[in-house]
Amino acid sequence: MTKFLEDGRVVGQRSLSHDIRIMEIWSPQVAASAEPGQFVTVKSNDLSVPLLRRPFGVSGVNRDKGTFLLIYRIVGEATQLLDQLRKADSISVMGPLGRGFDRSHHKVLLVGGGVGLAPLRFLAEDYPQADVDVLIGARTAEELFWTDLFRDKTVHQFETTEDGSRGTKGLITAPLGQLLDEGGYDCVYVCG
Repeated sequence: MTKFLEDGRVVGQRSLSHDIRIMEIWSPQVAASAEPGQFVTVKSNDLSVPLLRRPFGVSGVNRDKGTFLLIYRIVGEATQLLDQLRKADSISVMGPLGRGFDRSHHKVLLVGGGVGLAPLRFLAEDYPQADVDVLIGARTAEELFWTDLFRDKTVHQFETTEDGSRGTKGLITAPLGQLLDEGGYDCVYVCG
């Protein structure tokens, strides 16, 4: 699979929670060839700090516009720099990297929490004619914005929060066991 090093451009960016952002990046070569499960590495400026590129799973593509989506949590210097980028700012993109998900199954369960759900969003969006269920875990109800990002793409969604503020209270493992027992899935993808 071919990878590209491309000077991309920020199309837009918005907040999903107090520390999670979604960014749309114009990078036509990457958008044309990215598949669910692949990632890119980005560098937000020409400075030497941070020295290394940062990897992010591709969360969706719009091949017609030549754009792809990144979802990230602000945790350090590199993601703070990403958060400062605005529309039309340049960003260096390398990708797509890695192997994509196998999309040949018919009944699929996607399981994730936090920003680990980002690559699963692209998979749910791009899955050809499958019954796709999504189990979404989060610390609090504020972090369940994921249900809106998956809403049009899936048949069923199951939610759990550690604090019980929405959905099932507790860790994601409790509803996961029940779904696996009753679901009849021929494939389960877990990220997060």
